[in-house]
Amino acid sequence: MHVVVLDDSRSARAMLKLRLARYGVHTHEAETESELIGLVRSQSPQAVFVDLNMPKVSGMDVMTRLRKSNPALQIYAFTGDESVATKNQLKENAVNGTVPKDFSGFDLDELVR
Repeated sequence: MHVVVLDDSRSARAMLKLRLARYGVHTHEAETESELIGLVRSQSPQAVFVDLNMPKVSGMDVMTRLRKSNPALQIYAFTGDESVATKNQLKENAVNGTVPKDFSGFDLDELVR
């Protein structure tokens, strides 16, 4: 399985990459939306993980654009924001799921099957 992680935090990307590697998942890292788009085009990942709160672009907007251009792509929000409003927005944008940044209550086994 190949995935791309978009997050402006190098340590957050590294943490998710390390956890996914335990399941044999090959992870590409992107710090910006343009890097993410380039990797989606060149690597054809099965899934992407998008940080919602980045300095130059809204993760929600990135996921909306990804969904429109790649309807079959699995899209996950990688966030610490667990508010009801955010969860509702994610549902509206047809996001496949949410991965909490602290991984609390999230089973990676379910994701990588």
